Amino acid sequence: MRKSFFLFFLVFLLSCTPSRKTTEPAVDNFEQIKDEASTESEIGGPPTKEELIGFWKMRPLSNPSVNKVDPWPVKYQWFSFFENDKVFSFMRSDSANYTSNEILELYQSFPKDKIPNYNLQGQFITIDNPEIENYLELWGINIVRKDRGSFFKKGDLVMSLDDGKGEVVYYRILRRIE
Repeated sequence: MRKSFFLFFLVFLLSCTPSRKTTEPAVDNFEQIKDEASTESEIGGPPTKEELIGFWKMRPLSNPSVNKVDPWPVKYQWFSFFENDKVFSFMRSDSANYTSNEILELYQSFPKDKIPNYNLQGQFITIDNPEIENYLELWGINIVRKDRGSFFKKGDLVMSLDDGKGEVVYYRILRRIE
């Protein structure tokens, strides 16, 4: 399963990295990217809980057609992962620049027993919602360890949603809010 997720991550990196002009054949360029991505510490890998905890804003994909479904079609989304294994998110149809303090205030205004939980295990994270019976999301999750082109920056989170049958159907890129 880990190997197949790595391949999905690699395909995703390739599909979202803006093309660049080169005199080399495309195959050579692909091999270079594949070689870089084959070393987990070079391009990315599973985040530690300490790397995950914090406030994040979703970035628009450079190639949105990579998503087979869009379960949350609101364009602007924010996420927070907390030490107490709670995950908080909200969405808007228009952009805003929330600070981590503003997001924390929103989080603190909700009853904690109604906020979803997360469980990080290696490169997978599950999210359950106590408000919805039998609700479970399974995500693959990686943190980018070095800048890759103009799209991926060191520290970005790449999340891929599983459809429950082992197929990735949705990708999300998050960038930390300081």
